[in-house]
Amino acid sequence: MATIIKQELSPSWNGVRLINLNERVGNLLREIEKVPGVQAAGVFDNHGQFLGTLTSGAIDKGEYNKVGASIAQCFAAFQAKNECRDLEFRFEKKWLYSREIGDAFVVVFCAPKVNFSMLRMTLNVAAVEFINDPDLQKSLKNVAASKQDTLAQNYLDVLGSQLVEQANLLK
Repeated sequence: MATIIKQELSPSWNGVRLINLNERVGNLLREIEKVPGVQAAGVFDNHGQFLGTLTSGAIDKGEYNKVGASIAQCFAAFQAKNECRDLEFRFEKKWLYSREIGDAFVVVFCAPKVNFSMLRMTLNVAAVEFINDPDLQKSLKNVAASKQDTLAQNYLDVLGSQLVEQANLLK
């Protein structure tokens, strides 16, 4: 059985806001865990910062934040030109699926043979209370307003900056 690691007390997340966030993230991750083939999952704000995770081992929050920031940048790059709500990355031994959930996103790490339809249906249902919670969505927006922020110079390395400029992703 996997462990859910929740957001800790911080200047951005405290009091009722923190309790609400941890409840919604916990509910979402418990539903995702029920899908056979799911190995781990994380919920991130628009800037790719860790909000909670489902894992069967120890985690390095710094590494999770790097993954989250990279996925946030992918969403931002695609959304600069078109609508994009889902991302899939298929590797030989792992499959990564990410979906927007209001002003946050979830990343699910799966075995290659996961039932993709079941995972999507589970997320469709499980994310409803997260997405439809106006207080939570307002808090998320206040903490990290937009994924587009992750395309700013201070978030990118030299190559990333060149790619963003060449693709004319910032208006």
